[in-house]
Amino acid sequence: MKKLIVLALAGVFLVAYAGCAHAADAQLSVAGSASWTYDFNSPDNGAFFGFGTNQQSYPNAGSGEATAEQVNIDLVELHLMGSASDNVDYEAALWFGDLAPVSGDCSTDTGGDVDCNDVGLYLANATFPVGPLDVTVGRYATNIGYESAQPWNNAHISRSLAFLAQPINHDGVNVAYDAGNWWGSVGVVNQYTVSDVGFSDGDYNKGVTGDLGLQAGDWTLDVAGIFDTVKGVASPSGEADLVDVSFVAEGQVGNVPLAFEYNYQDFETGATVLALPLTGDVEADSFALYSGMEWGEWGINGRVEYNDIDAGAGAGFVDGEIWSVTVTGSRELAPGVEARIEYRHNESDGFLAGDAIFADDSAGGLDDSQDVVSLQVIVY
Repeated sequence: MKKLIVLALAGVFLVAYAGCAHAADAQLSVAGSASWTYDFNSPDNGAFFGFGTNQQSYPNAGSGEATAEQVNIDLVELHLMGSASDNVDYEAALWFGDLAPVSGDCSTDTGGDVDCNDVGLYLANATFPVGPLDVTVGRYATNIGYESAQPWNNAHISRSLAFLAQPINHDGVNVAYDAGNWWGSVGVVNQYTVSDVGFSDGDYNKGVTGDLGLQAGDWTLDVAGIFDTVKGVASPSGEADLVDVSFVAEGQVGNVPLAFEYNYQDFETGATVLALPLTGDVEADSFALYSGMEWGEWGINGRVEYNDIDAGAGAGFVDGEIWSVTVTGSRELAPGVEARIEYRHNESDGFLAGDAIFADDSAGGLDDSQDVVSLQVIVY
């Protein structure tokens, strides 16, 4: 069945491409990556957390399969974009591989089992002008956050913990205005993110998104967020509010590029925060600092992040903190081909079990620190 779905989607994609190939600016691109990850704490488990899925950071983690010492097909993307006319632009992207489920291709059967296929529709939208505004309709990428699920658009193999709770894409309508040195947008979307459920709008309740950006000299400042109320959850009111707001500042100091990200999440009953399956009201404040340098074909990138999680009554999880340091080295093997090696160290404080939240084969199943090494090859 999965193969039939893959073939059907690929067929539709290629037919669509053939139908619009007459447009002079139609562009079809292919990119992909593969990786290998080793968790020194729990080689047999291979999961980033002992209790949470982190497919966005380490492919296959949490899928029920041991991923350590395996080659993972992170992501293969077929991306099509162009103009159907002078006023209408279109974009579509198909994802294949271990990261594909985060684009929304997951469903829950009647027995409660979650089925995530290795193919997903990441983008499918059209954009057209209405006066000075650009209106996008369909499935489009989120404006929230700094990092990307696409390995070739991300400086590291892994991603920050805040990324795990941010939306990836949206189904809806987005209205944007770009004045050059500042820009903004407002959107109405089906729900928090496409991959929340196995269908487009599970409770017929819409979310609202917003984005406001400014170019200040060499620095780009951007604030983006979403508010959504999910119905049909186990809470006194039968609803849960989901709020996610990110602030990103990107520029450079001297010749050193820098980026800073602050992310605030307020998720009520039944939500998942920072890959933690919590059952009560939870707030999370996340801070991340990014930097990197290149010398010819060589490059190095660093990320330092801190996460403060406050759990409300009934969360089944006490307050805690998580901080991480990530260093990623890269080398361009050929134009459009890059090899990477990454070391990541995580520490936890607070929480349950004496600060220990990371899986560990040699310390009673849990530890308060984690060390992970990953290798990756990207073609783009």
